[in-house]
Amino acid sequence: MMPIGHLSGDSLKEMHRADGHDGGDRSHLLDGVYTSQSFSRAFASDRERTSTSGAHLPELGIVTTADFRPGEEDRDLLHLTGGSSRIASVAEGAEGRKMWRSSSKADLTVDGKFGCAASAAEVLQRGGVRVPDAATVGQLDNSLRRRGWSRASVSERQPGCVVIGHRGGSWKNGGGKAHIGIVGTDRNSICNNKSRDGGVWTCEPLASAIPYPNRYSLCPPRH
Repeated sequence: MMPIGHLSGDSLKEMHRADGHDGGDRSHLLDGVYTSQSFSRAFASDRERTSTSGAHLPELGIVTTADFRPGEEDRDLLHLTGGSSRIASVAEGAEGRKMWRSSSKADLTVDGKFGCAASAAEVLQRGGVRVPDAATVGQLDNSLRRRGWSRASVSERQPGCVVIGHRGGSWKNGGGKAHIGIVGTDRNSICNNKSRDGGVWTCEPLASAIPYPNRYSLCPPRH
């Protein structure tokens, strides 16, 4: 098997464009298909960026043309890229960054104040999860459920799951009534966007990360 190579978060977005998508609103990716050709183009794009900038690109894992089958569900792509443990590692590796800035929804975050969903979606994409950019927690919640993620109690959370907290009512419409974070490699660490710090991705204990009365987890499909 010839490995296509290590795929960065940017290269996942390159795959969207290689398969005929414009890289804007990526809601179509809920039913999207990656081809081996788009993997190849993505890796080539990574090599070009590395050679021109000299910067090290974060890795998502090795994918081979023999292992990849077009039309696979999220659980299969997650298996190829390292699974839920990969999501947890990427979440911790993003600490200190303003992840929402990379989102097509960045203009809706009010300079990161309402950037938790946009940031979490960016991290999940870099972890191998095929979700579109999100402006609200409700949007990201719906996208993950459509990809087979299942609801669990907060006490059942594991590395790579997301934790959602809300105040009830119309929380899915946004406006600061809900918050979302991703469980790190230590299940007691929740990585999330901190609005009071200027929209910086931070990993911290559950109580301070999601201080909402209503909380639950969404976890990736199991193999």
